[in-house]
Amino acid sequence: MLKHIRSSSVLMNTKRFYTTTIINKFMNNSSLLSSSSAPTTTTTEHTPLGDFPFTQTQYIGAINRTVDRITEVLDKFYDSEVDNLEEKGMDLEVEGGHDGVVNIKVTTSEDKLMVFVVSRQTPARELWLSSAISGPWHYRYDHVNDDWICTREGHLKFWQRMEKELSQVLEQEIKF
Repeated sequence: MLKHIRSSSVLMNTKRFYTTTIINKFMNNSSLLSSSSAPTTTTTEHTPLGDFPFTQTQYIGAINRTVDRITEVLDKFYDSEVDNLEEKGMDLEVEGGHDGVVNIKVTTSEDKLMVFVVSRQTPARELWLSSAISGPWHYRYDHVNDDWICTREGHLKFWQRMEKELSQVLEQEIKF
């Protein structure tokens, strides 16, 4: 009988150890205690700038800043250049932005529709650009410079490509 009691005591101590370990891990994990109801999974990004943890919240924040910047710049451009665009027989339409997707439609002076789509790709934590000029592009976030770097080495960064290609189709310089 004494042996059985010792076994129960060891079992109880083992349960107490694991319970304490789990509670300590929970209490030390600040992401579990955050007020956000969104999942806060963390991945480590491997970039030329080094490895860093990139949470879902940080990713969504970077996407939202990007989308806001695109819509703000193009809205201001349209407001200031609407007469010029109409004179040339051109049009600019910007749609979306609320869900991490922006559609940019440009009708050129040759009456050709050029569509650019910027979208978030949450599982890969990337920003994708579908360009009417150069096709599909994937970008990873550069946390040091708050920029998006092309996943194909040696190609333009996101903002450089957007400026170059939108300036080309709008026949005026666009700066983001």
